[in-house]
This record gives sequence, structure tokens and C-alpha cells, in this order.
Amino acid sequence: MKKIFTSVAVIAACAVGAFAQKNVDLGFEITNPAELSTHPNVAANGDFTFTIKISNSGTDAVAATDTILMWNRGYTILQESGGNLSLYWMPNIVTGLSIPAGQSYNYEHTVTKNSYIDLGNDDTLINYFWDNDTNYLLLEGYGWDNNGELFNDPGVDNSNPDGDGALTGNNTTGNRSYILGTPSSLKDLFANKAEALNVYPNPSNGSVNFKHTIAAATEVAVKVTDLVGRVVYTQNYGKQAAGEQAFKMDLTQLANGVYAIELTAGSQRATSKFTIKK
Repeated sequence: MKKIFTSVAVIAACAVGAFAQKNVDLGFEITNPAELSTHPNVAANGDFTFTIKISNSGTDAVAATDTILMWNRGYTILQESGGNLSLYWMPNIVTGLSIPAGQSYNYEHTVTKNSYIDLGNDDTLINYFWDNDTNYLLLEGYGWDNNGELFNDPGVDNSNPDGDGALTGNNTTGNRSYILGTPSSLKDLFANKAEALNVYPNPSNGSVNFKHTIAAATEVAVKVTDLVGRVVYTQNYGKQAAGEQAFKMDLTQLANGVYAIELTAGSQRATSKFTIKK
């Protein structure tokens, strides 16, 4: 998925080649919220704080004059002029951090619900949290020095650090799921915790694939809901064998936007959010 505001990184990348690169191996880990931790719903104009552990496994230090760019995804909605909604990446540019080689820094990032950025042409980026639902955070990042020289970081494709798949290894985190309020579909949260569902591609043109490991042979079904919780698609895949199984959905009839998918397989439950963008 293409990230917005790529000009931020392009400006930095233009200076590459004039100075020696720092050997900085950045790593990012979400330490708060904990996986599947529960929190109250975020009130309108209220704050929610994420804690990201930024580690440096390289041989050179990150200086206060260096810059780290973190891309956050999971709580930012792009509202387009035509009314379409989609989940997008939000850049977070950080300076002033000193991280010696072999050490880490706990960075706190606070998001205000309903705060927004006007992109012009009636397009708006809105920070939002889903009440009584499972939310998630996905984070990627890289950095450069005060001369604009990208770090020599093994997890970064320096030719196009903001491109799809350009950040790998410890430069990208998996989805961290956390629960706000009391989801109506979670009758017994502790007896039946929701697992993460692997949905791809994301965003999709409407042809959606997903994989999940079935614990024991059982009936498998899915439902898809829109942002306000309306069920827009259901499908029963019948009895499936134990092990990793792959499934497909044809959702080309749905409008562009953000949707949630829930898979049930016996006592198992797995969820994810995905975007349709044609």
C-alpha cells in the first residue's frame, strides 16, 4: 500500500551519496497497548497514548540531530471529497532522540480522537478509534542523519524506503490488536480471544484472500461488516480440515471503504480490518 506524504522522505533521500552512511539498525516494537488488552472507549477529542520501543542494534549512535520517520496505520481514516472512507498511513516525524548503539528508547505517541489534517481538495485525514470493537496499530520506520543521508539499515530499501515492501525485518511491526469498550460480539473475551486474521492484499480491489490455521476439522464461516457495524457479506465455507487453510471472497460489489472481517471456526474466532480501494 502506498503511503501518503512521501515527499517527506524524498527530500531526505535527495541528499544521499554526499556523506558516509551511519550504521544504524533501527527496530520498532509496540509495548503499549499490550496484545488484546482492554481499555475504555476513547471519548471525542480524548487522547490515547501508544508506547513504541525504538532500538538501535547498529554500531553507530542515533544523534539528537538525526530524524526518525515512523509510519502508523490503524487509527487514521482518509475521507475523500466523494465521501469514500479508507484506512491510511499517518507519518510521525521524530527528532531530538539520542539512542546509543545497542540501546533503546521508549517513545510515547499520543493520538487525539477526531483530530484531523486537511489535505486540500476536500480530502481529510481523521484520527479515529472504533468504540466497542477491536482496534489495531501497525508501525514501520526508518531514519536519516542531519545531512539527509539515510541510515545504513538492513531492513530498509534505500532506493525507495516508502514503497510497498521496502521496510522489512525489525523495521516493521505486526498488527497489535487492542480492545476498546465492550465489543458486543465478545460474549466471553477470556474464553474465546480473537486471533489476528491474515487478509491480503490490503488494500484490495474487491477480490479478497485470507488464511487461517484451523485447530481441528470444523465448519468455517465469515461475516464482513462496514464501519457502523452493518453486516454486508456472509459466507459459509463448510467443513474444513485442520491446518492452514486459504479462502477467497468476491467483494467487488462493495463500495470503497474500510471493512471488518470475522472468521469463526468452532471455538476459534479471528478478526481483521481491510480496505477496498478500486
